[in-house]
Amino acid sequence: MTRNNQRLQGVTMYERIAQDLREKILDGKWAINSALPSRPKLASEYQVAPLTIERAINILLAEGVLHSINGRGTFVHALPQSSVQKQSVQELPVPEISHNHEHLVGRSAKTKALTVALIDGDMPASPTLSPHPNPETGQDWMTLILTSLQRSWSRIGGRSISISRFEGIDLHSVFTLKEALLLAIEQGATAIAISNILDVQNVTSIVLSTIDIQEIPVVLFSWEPLITPLPYVIYDHAYAGYSAVQHLLAEGYDPIYYLDIIDWWWSKERLRGVKAALRDAGRSESELQLVQMDKLAFETLVQSQSADSWNPYAEGYAAGKHFFMANKKPSQAGFIAPNDWAALGWLTAAQEVGLSAGRDFGLIGFDNIPRADRSGLTTLAPPLEEMGQEAARLLLAMMQGHPTSLHSSLRSHLMIRTSTRRIHPRI
Repeated sequence: MTRNNQRLQGVTMYERIAQDLREKILDGKWAINSALPSRPKLASEYQVAPLTIERAINILLAEGVLHSINGRGTFVHALPQSSVQKQSVQELPVPEISHNHEHLVGRSAKTKALTVALIDGDMPASPTLSPHPNPETGQDWMTLILTSLQRSWSRIGGRSISISRFEGIDLHSVFTLKEALLLAIEQGATAIAISNILDVQNVTSIVLSTIDIQEIPVVLFSWEPLITPLPYVIYDHAYAGYSAVQHLLAEGYDPIYYLDIIDWWWSKERLRGVKAALRDAGRSESELQLVQMDKLAFETLVQSQSADSWNPYAEGYAAGKHFFMANKKPSQAGFIAPNDWAALGWLTAAQEVGLSAGRDFGLIGFDNIPRADRSGLTTLAPPLEEMGQEAARLLLAMMQGHPTSLHSSLRSHLMIRTSTRRIHPRI
C-alpha cells in the first residue's frame, strides 16, 4: 500500500485495503473478469481479520469494481477510478456474440435473431398488475430485474419480447404457462426468462415437457430458494442477514437484536443468516435477542390508523413502542429489522423517547427503499441490476455452449448510513 499513503492517512484499515486493491487492479495484477484471491488468503496477506477484508471488498462491490457470484468467487468487473472516492456502479460486461450466430448451440439459435422472451411465472411482473409493487416508486422489483436483462440483451444486438400471462385487477390468467412458452417459440424466441416462480416443481415440469432447453435455454427468477434442474437466478436473503451482523459487530454494536415481527419466509431466511454470522464470530445463538411484536399494541395502532392488516411500518413501530415502554435501554446494541419499513417504524418509536440511531444504538434494515436513504438508515440493497445481468450471462453462455454454473444466488450491497455510525470499531 504505497501509491496513496499520504492521501490515506487517517482513514480506516479496510479503506486502506480497498484502495490497495484498486491500485493492484489498475496495475494489472488482476485483469477484468479474473478472480480475486479468497477472503482468508487476503486476510492472511494483509494480516487483518476476515471482517476487515469483507468490508474492503464490500466497498469495491458497491463501486462496481468487483462482482461477486455465490459459489464462484469475487471477480474484477471494471477498472476503478484512481480516486479514493466512491464512483457510481457500472453495468457488468456481457459476453459478445458475433452477428452471424454460427457458433451458437441449437438449430433455432442459428436460424433466428437473438431474441429473449420474458414470461410471467406464477405472478405478474408488470408494475401495474403486480400485487406487491414498491410503495414509493410503483415499480415491482421483478420489473427492474427484467429491465436490466433487456438492457444487457440489447447491448449485444438482441431483442426482447414480453408475454404477460395476467391482466386486470383480479389478475385473471390470459395464458397458461405452456401456452406462453409455445407463443414465445412462435414469435422467434431463442432464449426464455420466466419470472416470479412460486411453484417451481410445476414450472419445471411444464418447461421440460414443452421445449428442448438444449435448443432454447431457459432461466428462472425467484425470491425463494429453488430446487430444480433448470438454471435460475435468486437473491440470497440469508447472506443479507449475515452481512448485517458483520457490519454491526465491526462498528462496535453489541448485543445483537433481531426484530422477529414478520412471519414471512424471507424474514426467516434473513434470521438464519444472522444466526450463522454470530456462530462464525464465535458467538452462541443464545446471545441473539429476538424482539417479538406486541399483538395488542399493533392491533390498536392498525385500528386507529385504518391501516392494512399487514403493515411492516406499523409492526416495527408497535414493537419499538413496547420495547422502549418496558424501560429497556439499548446501551449500544445493534438492531436488525426484517425490512426497511419495519426499521423506520422502530426508528420512529425510538425518536419519541429521545433515542437516536447511531448514537444510542445501531439499526439496519433490508431493501434500500428511497425513504431509507432520506432517513439515514443503513440497509442491504437487493442486487436487482446484477440479477438481470447474470440471467443474460447465463443464457448467452448456454447458447454458446460454454460451461457455467447454472444456479446463481446473488448477494446484496451494504449501504452504510448514519443509523450505524461508528462507535468503537473492533477492527
